[in-house]
Amino acid sequence: MKKGKRAPLAIAIVGKKITSPNYYIQDTSLVSMTMMLMAWSLGIGTCWTGALDRNKVKELLGLDENDYLLTVLPFGYIKGNIPKPSLRADLDQITKEI
Repeated sequence: MKKGKRAPLAIAIVGKKITSPNYYIQDTSLVSMTMMLMAWSLGIGTCWTGALDRNKVKELLGLDENDYLLTVLPFGYIKGNIPKPSLRADLDQITKEI
């Protein structure tokens, strides 16, 4: 998200380390990807937010040390046209059968 831009909604993706000690990273990753795919299918824009001060956000949200903050996903309707995806190489051009 560009500096100065604001999304009307942001959702923090948080896993409980105690509840799912072996899978909290996988669980939160799958949830965030599913939410992003569903949003785009509905014409709602979102993007992965990797560069954030997790400790500051956890404090702001009142999370404790056993809460794993994966990311905060912004959501909003895109103004204008949604960009077309770039052309991709065919699978047989980028893979090799061994």
